[in-house]
Amino acid sequence: MYLDTYLFIFLFLVCVHCGIQIKELITKCPEAISRTLLKARLSDKQWESVMLINHALRQEYECRRQMLLQRLDVTILSFQWSDRAKVSVDEI
Repeated sequence: MYLDTYLFIFLFLVCVHCGIQIKELITKCPEAISRTLLKARLSDKQWESVMLINHALRQEYECRRQMLLQRLDVTILSFQWSDRAKVSVDEI
């Protein structure tokens, strides 16, 4: 239960921080948001390559995400093992 609370707080803070950075970037360069990066048309073979690359990157992202979540869990557990945390378990 405690891990869920800490994870929620951590993810909330990360989202807030990312949201602030995105808003700053949009205000600095609003025309960049509406521009397309790719001007050329892609063939079916090129689209297939793009989809394969996208799939590989998504798998890599998911692996890294799971690893970071596991590291967060272990870090929180290590805090709970400390002598001070054992005394104030209810506060944590």
